[in-house]
Amino acid sequence: KRMKTIILDILEFSRVGKYNEEPTAINVNDLVQEIVGYHRNAIDNKKVIITYENLPTITCFKSPITQIFQNLISNSIKYAKKDEIVNISIKQFEVDKDHWGFAVEDNGIGIEERYFEKIFILFQRLNIRQDDSGNGIGLAIIKKIVENLGGKIWVTSEINVGSTFYFTIAKNV
Repeated sequence: KRMKTIILDILEFSRVGKYNEEPTAINVNDLVQEIVGYHRNAIDNKKVIITYENLPTITCFKSPITQIFQNLISNSIKYAKKDEIVNISIKQFEVDKDHWGFAVEDNGIGIEERYFEKIFILFQRLNIRQDDSGNGIGLAIIKKIVENLGGKIWVTSEINVGSTFYFTIAKNV
């Protein structure tokens, strides 16, 4: 069963960059609202507050940009501190005239600095929680998507304080 999951994950990773769609105007506020709706049960059960506003309308492929925000939001929920309200903040930041910049910040369990690069490598897991069923592919896929969209991704974090994932994408994809 685990081998089948790994094979499917490898296939998903290999498909990154092959989009069967044209770039389209995407209101990122609306996109985040869709993702919030998708996670409604987890948000209600874990007492999650997601704040965002004034996010731009970008021209991009919808499925990969959705996957970026989907993964980062779900990771923020997944790696929340027990019995604490989860705060997730999504913001746009200034980069340059050719790139959009976004930050997804949470107040979760955090990541040790020595793992900042490792978390973006395929099948690398930190084994923070034994009940985590992931294969360590989510952030590797996100990194590959971001790079295919002409950008970069990085993280800042502090244990027991939270993490902020930053990413940029080209304005003209």
